[in-house]
Amino acid sequence: MSPANLPSPLAAQGLTDGLGSNSLGDRSKDGGVIRGTAWNVIHLTASGLQDERCQRHESKPVMVLGVQGRMFEGYYVAQAILTSVFPRRSDIRQLAFQFEERLQDRFLPPTVLPLPDELEPEMPRILFGAKDGTGQLIISQVSLSLQNHYSRQQKRQLAHVEGCLTGSFPVIFGLLEFMLQMRPNFVGVALVLNLPSQGDEQELLEFLCDRLRVAVERQGLHDLELKTVRVVENSFFANTVVRNFRTFKTESSSQWVPPMPRGQALETGLQIVVDCNDRYCYNERIGYQSSEEMARKALRLAIDQAREAMEWLGRQP
Repeated sequence: MSPANLPSPLAAQGLTDGLGSNSLGDRSKDGGVIRGTAWNVIHLTASGLQDERCQRHESKPVMVLGVQGRMFEGYYVAQAILTSVFPRRSDIRQLAFQFEERLQDRFLPPTVLPLPDELEPEMPRILFGAKDGTGQLIISQVSLSLQNHYSRQQKRQLAHVEGCLTGSFPVIFGLLEFMLQMRPNFVGVALVLNLPSQGDEQELLEFLCDRLRVAVERQGLHDLELKTVRVVENSFFANTVVRNFRTFKTESSSQWVPPMPRGQALETGLQIVVDCNDRYCYNERIGYQSSEEMARKALRLAIDQAREAMEWLGRQP
């Protein structure tokens, strides 16, 4: 299966490279992967174009929503990303062997990308694949990003993902301390949750329109998303996106961009994307440096935001 609406982390660095203003990946001046302020101040995007959005991943009967007689099948975590952003190290590729020595228990030998050091610092330079096949560690000149991907069949829940990411903190911060000898500028956690639906896709969009209580032209509506951001504890940006998604089977094709007809989607439903990070501290406090403790707080915040979004969807409009 391949994500069609949500760009891949490697291709777009959308939730991982920390160069934005509110989220770890946004480069715009007005706000991040998510824009707005809190749940009651929202930014809506509705599209009638064929820009399929999606991901792949799994469910649990924590929440069951009715959509005109149809039901969601629960939820599953599709992606969990831990990222630390640090001052630029143009020589990062020269450390590939040292990284390999420290990571050999959990990761396969690295792929070092032959990119000139003067190119954009956020571009990946070193890739480590996890031995258990769940994801990879992506190293650029300005970030370390551990990105775990889960299939729907794995049925990953928030509690499991929380344990996995918590166990990765010593790895990431050990690299920063002993290899790079620096503390990060800021850190963050991003989660992608999928809520597969058994219902008709148009019913799903109708449900989302009704839930948002907004006047949207529904004729020809193809996608709809809610983007919000809030500042928490005067320290963290908590970004949340709620949108519809589609999953398609990946097949070899002679076409560079294969067609993705809606009728051939393997999975449809709602998707929640959460991105919590302490970039707010970095923006507002001169000389701020992050820490493993801040990463732990960002993880707890991300878990809470994901649960809050699911509860919000489950309330009666």
